[in-house]
Amino acid sequence: TTGDRAGPVRPRRQRRIMSQLLSPDSPCRETQRETMLPEAEESAAAEPASSSAEEPPYSLRNELRFFFSQGVPLCLSAILEWGAPPLITMFFAGSTPDSAHLQSALGYGRVYFNVSMLMVMLGLSAYLWNVLPGCIGASRRDRIPHYFRRAVVLAALSCLPSCALQFVSAPVLRCVGVEPSIAAAVGTYTRVMAGGGRAP
Repeated sequence: TTGDRAGPVRPRRQRRIMSQLLSPDSPCRETQRETMLPEAEESAAAEPASSSAEEPPYSLRNELRFFFSQGVPLCLSAILEWGAPPLITMFFAGSTPDSAHLQSALGYGRVYFNVSMLMVMLGLSAYLWNVLPGCIGASRRDRIPHYFRRAVVLAALSCLPSCALQFVSAPVLRCVGVEPSIAAAVGTYTRVMAGGGRAP
């Protein structure tokens, strides 16, 4: 009958159509290959070019050039920021008539200010330095103003107790056994550093 003939013919026709579509010479596969190959070729060609443009090949010459062009300036910057001010302060303090007393006061004052104020500020600012690279790497620069405002507000509120400690440095140092005259000089130093006083 007709129904009996149509039954086995339909699966054979489907298999034939599928074999034509999956064959390498099929027009559909050629069209798909033509649409996919240019994009793959462009991305493959762009990736080595970008990687080679950003990162030079490893060699001793490139490492030395990077060290002297980046490492040495950063080292000099750190010396000028953290090493030069104490040395210049000690030089001027050593040129005064009562240099021993002044240098003792400067030593106590710098240690007290660094521990109670500067280290706290640097620790609180680490939040901002940690979230900024993530925003830049994730192409979310729109979040930088929000993070900046949040970091400034939180750091300012958290530094209020540290700022208050700068105005009571003389009593604190006298309580730990520092000479009263040196503690008074440290109190002047810390008030000036906190921005709330002036040297006599």
